[in-house]
Amino acid sequence: HLALGWLAKKSRIPCVAKLAIDLREHITGDVMISMDLDNNQLGYDLTAESKEDAEVMIANLVDAKVAHFVSPEMSKIIRGS
Repeated sequence: HLALGWLAKKSRIPCVAKLAIDLREHITGDVMISMDLDNNQLGYDLTAESKEDAEVMIANLVDAKVAHFVSPEMSKIIRGS
């Protein structure tokens, strides 16, 4: 979701792309919607100009625990799958 937010920001019409990625979360009804929307916004707010810069910034957000995430195992438990 961090990269997705950044890609939305780099799109031809960023505000529409951001709306689309956020609406997707509401439509799918995922139980982790809050985390995904927060991460969409964090990615959208990145100032990276290149993919490489975005990857570094995203890794820093994850390492600093600014980005919200759970392990794959916890995700399965939360989602009941």
